[in-house]
Amino acid sequence: MKIYISGPITNNPRYREQFAEAAVKIKELGHEPINPVNLQCVLDPLTTSWDEYMTVCIPLLSICQGIYMLEGWQNSKGAVQEFWQAWSRDLRIFRRLEEVSICGTSAI
Repeated sequence: MKIYISGPITNNPRYREQFAEAAVKIKELGHEPINPVNLQCVLDPLTTSWDEYMTVCIPLLSICQGIYMLEGWQNSKGAVQEFWQAWSRDLRIFRRLEEVSICGTSAI
């Protein structure tokens, strides 16, 4: 299962670390993490606006079967938007890694 990682990035000095840790754990559980922070390899954070990032992130979410919400996601405008997109598409929504491990693995 592809699982999109969502959480606060703006004004969060630890976001790279938090997203990377979540990606490692999701992969260890047998799933494919989709980490939007990796977009910074192709989109320069200094010249790419928040709106431009979201223009890429929302369609990226559409290839996933689930979304993992990092702690504090409720305080992030982008993560809230991603949550509602996931909800409207009937994706599995995980708020704890234990929930990811319970759902098992499935090859796509």
